[in-house]
Amino acid sequence: MLTKLKPDMITGVPTAGNLPNAEIGIVAGTIRQRDSDRTKWDFINDASHEPVGVSGTYATASGGTITLNFDTTYSEVISMVIGPDETFANQMNISAGGSVGLSRVLISASSAFTGAFTMEWNGSAWSFISGTGQLLDPTFVSYNNGTLNLSHDYCRGAAITVCPWSDGGEIINPYIPILKSVGQGDAAIQWMDTTTGNIVTDASPSTRMKAIVTKTNAQGLFLDGTNNATDINNVDMDLGNFWFYGIFKK
Repeated sequence: MLTKLKPDMITGVPTAGNLPNAEIGIVAGTIRQRDSDRTKWDFINDASHEPVGVSGTYATASGGTITLNFDTTYSEVISMVIGPDETFANQMNISAGGSVGLSRVLISASSAFTGAFTMEWNGSAWSFISGTGQLLDPTFVSYNNGTLNLSHDYCRGAAITVCPWSDGGEIINPYIPILKSVGQGDAAIQWMDTTTGNIVTDASPSTRMKAIVTKTNAQGLFLDGTNNATDINNVDMDLGNFWFYGIFKK
């Protein structure tokens, strides 16, 4: 059975419900975080990219939200899609979405990843056995009277665990690691002496201090460069883009 094409089906002019005679506006383009000012997400505008329907030359980030303003105010929202490019999607596991209004869209993003590392006091220094240069990329900051302070790459939330670790051998009367505090890019660990049940407050660390640390990014991303959120999964945030495409009724 042959279907007779209407003129609008041939030309590609959108017709649906109350839209046949409506004037349609498009907001589209791609944004990238500026390295020198992480609160600014520049509209890419070069020989092969051109933004459409946006206001200014960049969108502005605050906390976990990027505000992208349109160059006009529309009467109705038809559709808006926010998506990560291949760097954000593949290498950084980032997903994005938007809260769409008539004159702007608020963009938020998240990334699901888990990092882990093992560490010990080897008798003369704190040492990482695994996990350096990966996901969390930890660093020893200080040890003060039983509390070990660590820093690591951005990983938001308190979804972190510390467990005893033997390094494949026997530990006589091991200390049990206990979390004292957790930040977006840091953690403090105390130790419990299993023979006494007391928290260790020794001025010097002990070879009984060994642990494996695992942390999962459990919340949305900061998109303004704060809270050490300048790289995810060891990839700089200014290497990826967010694409956006919206259709509106004028």
